[in-house]
Amino acid sequence: MASTLPSYTAGEAPPSYDSVVHKIEAAVGSPRTPEKYLAAVQKLSSAEISVIAEGAKDHPPPIHTEEDKKTFAIGAAQAASQDSATDLLKQAADKATSAAKNIQDVFQSIQLKITEIDQIHKSNFLPDLSSHQKTFNSILQDSRLLSADISQYGKSFDEIIVQFCADKTISLQERINKIGEFIKRAEEFENRSADTHSRFEKLMHDFTTFVGHFSSWAKGKEGELTTEIESLNKEIQELQEKLQKLQKSLVILGVAAGVGLPVLAVATALSGPFAPFVAIGGLIALGATAASIAGISIAIVVTSNQIEAKQTEKEKLLNQVEKIQHTRQDLVDLGKEKLTVFTDSVKILTGYWTRTTANAREIKDWLEDGANMADQPKFMEMNLKHGVRIYSALAVYLENYASGLGTLEY
Repeated sequence: MASTLPSYTAGEAPPSYDSVVHKIEAAVGSPRTPEKYLAAVQKLSSAEISVIAEGAKDHPPPIHTEEDKKTFAIGAAQAASQDSATDLLKQAADKATSAAKNIQDVFQSIQLKITEIDQIHKSNFLPDLSSHQKTFNSILQDSRLLSADISQYGKSFDEIIVQFCADKTISLQERINKIGEFIKRAEEFENRSADTHSRFEKLMHDFTTFVGHFSSWAKGKEGELTTEIESLNKEIQELQEKLQKLQKSLVILGVAAGVGLPVLAVATALSGPFAPFVAIGGLIALGATAASIAGISIAIVVTSNQIEAKQTEKEKLLNQVEKIQHTRQDLVDLGKEKLTVFTDSVKILTGYWTRTTANAREIKDWLEDGANMADQPKFMEMNLKHGVRIYSALAVYLENYASGLGTLEY
């Protein structure tokens, strides 16, 4: 059972990296779980979080050999496959749905402002804005349908196809035919996912061009921005740079630990919205401390919350400026921030099937080579021997994402 974290007195010298790690490990206790690590770092002070985040780069995970990589991969994949990961996946899906709804609301708000601007200044921005809005809603609908389809098919790979292909009582040809049919269908999903991603990338490019045109026009009609807004923008930029550094540190400690792993499915989990949870599971399996990753993950949450708070404060100030300036800033935020956040949802659709298809092809090659049980593909081995169901776990995200998008208006 995890113990209570001791506190440090304000005004004391910052604690050492090792002391904070020891504090976290003591709170986690035994048995160690990702949930305990994430709960423990929630109770750290700002100073302690900074110590962990800054010192993490000098304390990389002890992954040196191929056996270390295998141990980490199994632990990470098992963490992603646990029932306890389900809530995190549902939360991530809810966040993606909220991001989509927020984009719709912003489009609608900007449309009303652009309509008034066009009427007053005889400009003609509304047709282009409406076209981008229509394109986004179309991509949103297609991603919802695709998520619903592939979640079910992905689960079948984990729960049916792998076991079928490993069943020695079934003829080799039957198993080859079965995996061949799966690959053919998977390639269709892969192509649909790639098309969705391509359309979204084009929307991002076209919308950026539109924002540039509007901004150039608006600059001649705007007054000077207030000093307070400029200050907030600077603070937001600094926080975003800090967030990027923290995310890079997390990549170095967690995701990079999976580079070169033979199991593509683990790489998917380590790049998804619950990467810290999965990486902690891998390090626990390795017998190493997960304090660094846990500490950075809470630092990322704190910094993200600070960015959101600053954005909220900035939006209140923007209500006091001219409509054109406000509209211009909304357009910039939509393109640089809100649409960028939605990119993660699109990438998951693409990455899911790129890796599923790759794992399926490995199994097909194995079958065609004679299906030597002593030389199984790594993903098949993890599925059969270690209970890894990573595609079923990711399907939880896709199912909830599709369900959430189904409640939106198009």
